[in-house]
Amino acid sequence: MAASLTFAAVLVAGASAPAQAGPDLQYCKSGFWCAYNWGYGYGPRSEGNWTGDVEFTGIMNNGNYDPWRDHIQVGYVKDGQWHTRCLHYNPGPGDWQFEPGVARLRSVTWRGEC
Repeated sequence: MAASLTFAAVLVAGASAPAQAGPDLQYCKSGFWCAYNWGYGYGPRSEGNWTGDVEFTGIMNNGNYDPWRDHIQVGYVKDGQWHTRCLHYNPGPGDWQFEPGVARLRSVTWRGEC
């Protein structure tokens, strides 16, 4: 019995603790990505992947640390051209917000490192 408890304690002690969640921002909860359009307000936001077609002027990644899924790949169309941009989670060390000007948001996909 003592050996079982010791083994269980080693497993628990050896497991990495989850990273602390980032702060809730005014219009973007912790763990979410959030798109917005300064012309008419806030657009789609989600903890998951998204596809659609909506006008946006910016997007932020308020996700939390996860080595396999804490960056977002943003697909958008601006001036008739397809673009992609990878964003780190808040607060960085890389870019976690992006404002392309007026564009069409087409997809947001959670991913690992850019």
